[in-house]
Amino acid sequence: LFYGREQLTAELLAHLRQHHLLAVVGASGSGKSSLVRAGLVPALLKSEPLADGTMPLEGSTRWPIHIMTPTAHPLKVLAASLTRDNESVTATTTLMDDLAHDGRSLDLYVSRLLSRRASTTPTTNDCLLLVVDQFEELFTLCHEKSEQKSFVDNLLTATESTGQTRVVLTLRADFYAQCAEFDNLRTALERYQRYIGPMSAEELRLAIEEPARLGSWEFESGLVDELLSDIGVGVNRRPEPGALPLLSHALLETWKRRRGRMLTLAGYVESGKVEGAIAQTADQVYKQLSPQQQVITHNVFVRLTEFGEGTQDTRRRVALRNATKRGGMPILTIFGR
Repeated sequence: LFYGREQLTAELLAHLRQHHLLAVVGASGSGKSSLVRAGLVPALLKSEPLADGTMPLEGSTRWPIHIMTPTAHPLKVLAASLTRDNESVTATTTLMDDLAHDGRSLDLYVSRLLSRRASTTPTTNDCLLLVVDQFEELFTLCHEKSEQKSFVDNLLTATESTGQTRVVLTLRADFYAQCAEFDNLRTALERYQRYIGPMSAEELRLAIEEPARLGSWEFESGLVDELLSDIGVGVNRRPEPGALPLLSHALLETWKRRRGRMLTLAGYVESGKVEGAIAQTADQVYKQLSPQQQVITHNVFVRLTEFGEGTQDTRRRVALRNATKRGGMPILTIFGR
């Protein structure tokens, strides 16, 4: 149920017709991941006209698509994704080693993979799409410079060659400086990026109203205008990029307080509105915890945060086994789950 970015989705696909690399760049909370995951990828898998009247790329409905985030070990994640249909662990470890030692490995592996597919199911314009979401994790979570370089080299070699790999990555704009540490990545971003800004009032209205219409939900008169006003939309004004997650949560909390099939102004005010809904929900949950659980919760959120140095703080993934109370007792045990 993704609405409001149809024209931009068509523009991104037009870029992919001409180039094998696309970097979707924007501020935190500007909707980069949603645009790629819920807009671009589904459009490639459908044989339906786009907003500009064109059709998706020829043969894209048959493309194998791999979506990943770098995490602390990008080569491991990449190798595991590409070998997901192979039961042999050796296949994954071998590819991981190849990626680490030779920047041509991704290109060669994809060519071989698609050749095997073609031998059983002959196709034309066959291609593999690799989506690297939250590309900034390469710098916030992976701290091995050699692994960072191997990952970048493999991506760019695969897209710069005459091979069959297309790469789409999403990147927070405040990580340009880290990208510039690699000459080839800096040059690629100069040529193949698309910087996205906040959604317009018309796009936001579609994003709010169309999913509700499909679900037979209604908005009380004036509610959508109130929502748009509260996130800063007005004459010649667009919301700050970070307003999208706030809007999403406010809508959810308003829906929970609906009257029948209608989302109401009263329910919206009760939710805390755009600026207060997340804080209100967080406070409600936190106050339900025991003092011991509150301490644990504080520690959990600290561990889930990568504090920026000259950039905004970012999320950090932590394995459940590492999310433990001091003394080694698993947090989930303490919460009774």
